[in-house]
Formats: sequence, structure tokens, C-alpha cells
Amino acid sequence: MKKLLAVTALFLAFGFNSTDAIAKEKEQECAMQAWEIASTMCAVFECSDYEYWNTTNGLYEACLKDINNTKNLITFTLQ
Repeated sequence: MKKLLAVTALFLAFGFNSTDAIAKEKEQECAMQAWEIASTMCAVFECSDYEYWNTTNGLYEACLKDINNTKNLITFTLQ
């Protein structure tokens, strides 16, 4: 349930701030990617709600800024 709430919060916080269709698609893609990665990490590391939210938000922001491809970020984090 907390995962669904986090994704919903991301869409509410960041998903409606752009009228550009391409930017909106990127925001949605980043939100889903951040959710998937944070879910995987928290399944392994048993995150608290705060850690889960913070990880999801950080990955979302990194994706929007295209910091070395977000999938590479998770590889680094898990090493």
C-alpha cells in the first residue's frame, strides 16, 4: 500500500507541473522507474517508510536530471 501511495504522491507533486506532453511522459517514466528500483532495494534491505520515500524521491529526481541513467545508479547503490 505504501508503494501505491508513494507513486500517487510523486504524480501529484511532480506529474502535473508541466504542460509539455514529452516532459509529462518523462516524469511518468521516471516515477515508475523510481518506484520499481526503490521497491527492489527495499525488498532486499527492508527499508522503513521514510527510507522508501526518500529513495523513491531521490531516484525520481536523478532520473529527471538524467544523472548517468538511473539504472546505473541502482547498480552502484547495491554494490
